[in-house]
Amino acid sequence: MKEKLLTWKQTKPLIQRKTRFWLISDTCQDKVEEVKIISSIKSDHLAITLIFNSIEEQKRGPSHWKFNSSLTKDDNYVKLISECVPVWIEEFKEVIDKRVLWDLMYKI
Repeated sequence: MKEKLLTWKQTKPLIQRKTRFWLISDTCQDKVEEVKIISSIKSDHLAITLIFNSIEEQKRGPSHWKFNSSLTKDDNYVKLISECVPVWIEEFKEVIDKRVLWDLMYKI
């Protein structure tokens, strides 16, 4: 990627930085189809995303997920999630992979 994009900004005083380089393994670098810099929550840096070609979608294995239902009794938590999730979904509308979207939104 020849284009130099800013990955960190501060508004007061105005300071901007770009990532000079980042590392990727030799086995992966030839499979990178697209690189994007997108917004990131809870960080002062933007996220660098990679789209790989020729990687087969992984099959989902057996798993178990349990929702912590005690959170629904916490009015502050319910209000926070009700307000934030629509904002996060709009902010990350370019993220296609639902697993990545989940990680971006819920690893606060």
